[in-house]
Amino acid sequence: MEKKLLEKRFVSQCRNPNIVSVPIKFIKYSNQFDKHNWLSLKVRSERDNLYLNDNLAKRRLKTLPEIDNLFNPLILWASDYLICIFGNKRLKTAIDKGYTHIDCLIYKNLDRAVRVGTSIWNTFKEHKLSKVDYLLTTDNQGITDISKYMVEEKQFIDIYATHQQILVREALKSNEDIMETGCGYYSTPLLVEIAKAKGIKLISFVQEINWARRFDYLIGSHYQQIQIDFAKEIPLTQRFGMCLLDHEQLVKDRIKHLNHILKHTDTVVIHDADIVQSFNFLHKPHTIEMHKHLTPNTAVIRNV
Repeated sequence: MEKKLLEKRFVSQCRNPNIVSVPIKFIKYSNQFDKHNWLSLKVRSERDNLYLNDNLAKRRLKTLPEIDNLFNPLILWASDYLICIFGNKRLKTAIDKGYTHIDCLIYKNLDRAVRVGTSIWNTFKEHKLSKVDYLLTTDNQGITDISKYMVEEKQFIDIYATHQQILVREALKSNEDIMETGCGYYSTPLLVEIAKAKGIKLISFVQEINWARRFDYLIGSHYQQIQIDFAKEIPLTQRFGMCLLDHEQLVKDRIKHLNHILKHTDTVVIHDADIVQSFNFLHKPHTIEMHKHLTPNTAVIRNV
């Protein structure tokens, strides 16, 4: 029920059984849109708005004021991916207006889709919008079962939580106190519970105290906060079983603390590790485990 309330469907004016309401996130955008050579279409590998926002804007293809005054509906060719071959402007409008679904005619055969698309383009030039709507919505060659093409994207996890699995794995190995730089909803409560279960303590080194106060309710015999200035060396006076490096500094500034931290622990979990170009600056012999199955990536640095 809640999911349906969040849906916003861009529906054609004249629907027929061949029209399918497709989630916009499953549509691939054509990188080049040559109306005279459909087969030259190049397809983006990412489902995002970069093409629509940048390429279309550069070519001054602006959204029409009336949302129904556009190609009705979109034409797609369903192969390994859903590929948008006609109606980019309509798709741009749907995204700009916050729609989650858009009406489409979908073809198994590329040649058929090309013929229909070319015919629609010519009709559009000659008769304008009403004829285009009629031609699109009375075509009987559309297919209605496209579920096999709409494979869910692999990653649904919040980008701030992509380190959780690796973090928990390493924390469970620790028999000494755990440290983290910064604090957050996807790390601090988890680490505190692990610390309680293992009879150790989590220490968060924090700079932004107003943010850190959100986790005051956790403070006790198994959790402590120490306010510091990350522009300076972190004042470490003990050994730690592991460290999570994930505070508010830019990643390039965060990792400047690594050599010092690795003097006090043998294991450091680093979130946003895909941004780090190299770890060649590390002094001690070490190993690097890079976990790339979720983005941002997570790295584990270990002393050897």
